[in-house]
Amino acid sequence: PPAFAYGAFPHYEPLLRLLAYPGPTFYFYTPLSEIQEKMFVINTTFCADPSVAAEVKLWCCTAYADEAVKFGFSDVIVSKVVNLDEGADAESTAVQMQCADTKLIDEWFNTAGTRLIDECRKKYGDKVLPFTTYMIRLR
Repeated sequence: PPAFAYGAFPHYEPLLRLLAYPGPTFYFYTPLSEIQEKMFVINTTFCADPSVAAEVKLWCCTAYADEAVKFGFSDVIVSKVVNLDEGADAESTAVQMQCADTKLIDEWFNTAGTRLIDECRKKYGDKVLPFTTYMIRLR
């Protein structure tokens, strides 16, 4: 394993060990020829207290998703996150949006995206925890 991988990003160490593993080839379901390396997916999940979950879900479907479409993102999807823990005390709504250009992502989070997250935090306080995951679409 490369020496640089450990220490700088300790929370990624298990993944880096796997990627540096010199063992047998890993086989993926998606053929490499079908990978769309230029399509980025931004997933923002809003984990909400049940007392505001319905309102947050509506806000995601309207304010957040509508703004993402106006901004130029494609395939904007709003989903309820399935919680398999019956005793969970939170409900989550996820908004996924796609684009082919990282400049659009930067513009979004320097303007509308940050403004909307700030509005959400101001309106719901600590009853909502938004977090964003950045992905590259494989298929």
